[in-house]
Amino acid sequence: MDFLEYILAFEAILLALITTFGSIAIYRQKVSSKKMEARAEVRQRESAISMRFMSDSLRLGVATADAVKNGKPNGKMERAVKAAEETEKEYRLFIEEMAAKKISK
Repeated sequence: MDFLEYILAFEAILLALITTFGSIAIYRQKVSSKKMEARAEVRQRESAISMRFMSDSLRLGVATADAVKNGKPNGKMERAVKAAEETEKEYRLFIEEMAAKKISK
């Protein structure tokens, strides 16, 4: 083998290494991106439930104020309590789902 063949062989090895490391970097980026998207989706679901909790709390507060003002509860109170109970149930299911995913990892 002369010097030129050594250089060509070295270039081929170097190119193979660069391609391999580039492929690894692209794969890691895709995995990282998918994980970030999954976390963002979970945060979005949790935020939506939290906003419903806040809305339900406000509705309960207003219904309670109306009940105190009028001296008796009304339909607002019943609807507000039902909505709060439904949101709480949804939140518990969400927490259980997140716990199950965490345990199964």
